[in-house]
Amino acid sequence: MSRAIKFRGKSKETGQWVYGCLVQVSSAGSLAIATLDNKGHLNLHEIIKGTEGQYSGLNDPNNREIFESDICNAEEMLFPLSGTRTGIVRYHDGSFLLENMDGKDGDYLFSETAETTVIGNIHDNPELLGGEAGECMTELKKCPECGRTLCQLCEEKHSELVMKNKFNGNELEVCKACHKEVWGK
Repeated sequence: MSRAIKFRGKSKETGQWVYGCLVQVSSAGSLAIATLDNKGHLNLHEIIKGTEGQYSGLNDPNNREIFESDICNAEEMLFPLSGTRTGIVRYHDGSFLLENMDGKDGDYLFSETAETTVIGNIHDNPELLGGEAGECMTELKKCPECGRTLCQLCEEKHSELVMKNKFNGNELEVCKACHKEVWGK
C-alpha cells in the first residue's frame, strides 16, 4: 500500500495555502513548496515558516484531506467509548496523532472506532483554540548568545509577544514579524 507524500504551507507572497513537495531553499532554513505547472515546469513557493504540514494520508467523511496542524473532532462510534473530542493533528515518532487541546495527551489519528472530521487549522482558525493566536507545543529555545527566548515559529528572532490561549492557558512566544505574517496583526 502506498500513500501520497505531500505537504502544504502558507505562501509568503499571497498568504494562501500551496500544496506539493516541501523543500529547504536556503542554508538559513527558508522553506518552499515545490509544484509543477501544466507545462511541467517546477515552481517554488516560499512559505511562512511554521505553517508547513504533512498530509496524513487520511481524509475525513467530507473527503477533506487531513494535514498536520488541522483541528479535528473525533466522534467515537463504539460503546462504551462514545463521545466527541477535539484535538490538533501532530506527527510524532512516525505516527500521526490527534493531540488533546491541552497538549498533554492524544491518540492515533487513524481509528477504526472514531470518525474524524476537520473543523479548521491552527493558522486560519485560532478562535477554535480559544484565543487570538494558535499555540505551539514545542519547547522554548534560547538564544545561544544572550539566553533570551527565541520565537517559537521561526526560531531565529527573539520573542517579543506572548500570546495566551484563552482555552487552556498555554502561551506562545513569538516575534512581531511572525505574529504579523501568520495572524495578520
